[in-house]
Amino acid sequence: MDNFVGFIKDSLAAAWYVFFESSPYMLFGFFIAGIIYVFLKPEQVARYFGGRGTRPVVLSALVGVPIPL
Repeated sequence: MDNFVGFIKDSLAAAWYVFFESSPYMLFGFFIAGIIYVFLKPEQVARYFGGRGTRPVVLSALVGVPIPL
């Protein structure tokens, strides 16, 4: 039973650490998403990033590349 409790405790500590380390990036992403939501209409976003073919995929990749950097 002690091994199970230790495993749960270690798992929760690791999850908290990952959440704590990624929180600035998550907040930045939410901020950017809010700016996009306020200033761009859904039709504009769908026109550039929606549809079929390679164009929407390439545009999405170009916009998404700088975010992790």
